Amino acid sequence: MFDGCNSLLSLDLTNFNTSKVKNMGWMFSETYKLKEVKGLENLDVKAVNNVTFMFSKIGLEHINLPDFTKSNITSMTGMFRSVNVQTIDLTRIQLNNVQDLDNTFCRCPKLKTIYVQDDYIPKSVIAQGTFDGCTSLVGGAGTKYDPTFIDSTAARIDGGVSNPGYFTSISDKPLETPQTNSETTGNEVRNVEAPAKEPDELETDSKQNESESQQ
Repeated sequence: MFDGCNSLLSLDLTNFNTSKVKNMGWMFSETYKLKEVKGLENLDVKAVNNVTFMFSKIGLEHINLPDFTKSNITSMTGMFRSVNVQTIDLTRIQLNNVQDLDNTFCRCPKLKTIYVQDDYIPKSVIAQGTFDGCTSLVGGAGTKYDPTFIDSTAARIDGGVSNPGYFTSISDKPLETPQTNSETTGNEVRNVEAPAKEPDELETDSKQNESESQQ
């Protein structure tokens, strides 16, 4: 739908009715400058069965996936190929049904972490190049990217040296800490500076203090 719109900066999908859409292949592919997609996470994708290269070469720095857990997706070929994100959360995809991970995360040098559900069990047919070029990727147990270990056999929750993989259990995701700023939240106490007094107010205060000391 938006494939090749390489000057597109933002999209608003909040009024899109996608309840009957089956094919979202290449939907945002090669939208290099796209930095904002409103409503993406709320799209109705229950009928979708094709996400081939859906986000390939998209400009987004964060991809908030729709809820694909009830979709019939068996292939994620090239779905996140050449994206700019550092983290991908796959917990909104029913991964246990996915069999094809060919080039799914290929050429993503910024990608550091891929989260999956704790009960994820890999069932994919061996595909080449699943993690090719993901040079910053680290699994949940510390397994670092290895250029000789890039096929879909690495698409499993990292079990360390004995069972290496590039996925991280969602339960191991660090808790997000609220950002601090200068505003109060209602439970905070802050010091409030009194406004500076004018010279005549200072003189009045001085006289009052002098009178009180004489008494």
